[in-house]
Amino acid sequence: MGALVDRADFYLNLSAFSNLKLLGRLTGHTGEDHINELLNLMGLYSRRNDKVKTYSQGMKQRLGLAQALLSDPSILILDEPTTGLDPIGMVDVREFILKIAAERNVTVFLSSHLLHEVEEICSHFALIFNGKLIIDGEIEKIIQSLDEVTVEIEATPRKQVMVYLEKSEYVLDVQELPNLLKIRIKYDNIPHLVRQLGREQVEIFSLSQRNRMEAFFLNQTSRTGT
Repeated sequence: MGALVDRADFYLNLSAFSNLKLLGRLTGHTGEDHINELLNLMGLYSRRNDKVKTYSQGMKQRLGLAQALLSDPSILILDEPTTGLDPIGMVDVREFILKIAAERNVTVFLSSHLLHEVEEICSHFALIFNGKLIIDGEIEKIIQSLDEVTVEIEATPRKQVMVYLEKSEYVLDVQELPNLLKIRIKYDNIPHLVRQLGREQVEIFSLSQRNRMEAFFLNQTSRTGT
């Protein structure tokens, strides 16, 4: 089992390779080929001899993932791995988590308050609220069980679309934002609305569900009380 809890921490005046070599002694995994393989996996091989103090926070987190994989674990526990990272760093870490799971056949347990991140990375999830397990299962099946969802639409002509959505029997609520329209709709009615918009010769540039996990979380916690 490997783990990365919160932020990775290393000897800043040592190189990435030296840090992993030193930490590998704790698990008996000090082989240079193995360390270089992990650094390459994390996109750090070209910087392996640079001192960690020259690394960005995102690079340090990737080095932390490499450290967590030193013992070739079948299970990897990650606690808020993208906290404090800039957008590029967050994307990099999420991509490497998916890469680890796919290429190294590792089961990843991710703890996160970023619900969009959970939805993007995980296939299954468990919701713990006030110390109690509220629900667990496959994310896609749970999302499909939602009665209502929020959908954002980018379409033209804008005024015509707005008027149509306000009159549609499928739309529960519509809000005009600076660059798009946000509607509240029952999940099963989304295909019907799309077909209707098509018949109205509306040009749809994008239609996406937003914050599905957030909606689910709020729904479940309101049932259990705060």
